[in-house]
Amino acid sequence: AFSIVLQMMPFFLGVSLVFMLLYVWSRAYLNAQINIYGLVTLK
Repeated sequence: AFSIVLQMMPFFLGVSLVFMLLYVWSRAYLNAQINIYGLVTLK
């Protein structure tokens, strides 16, 4: 069972890394406008 946890760890760490980078980027560029799939624009 422990080997399954070790195999899944990179996936969970990857998700955490993406959210951390997104948070840092969003704090650095507070007024940036973001276009999602050309449908929604967020500020």
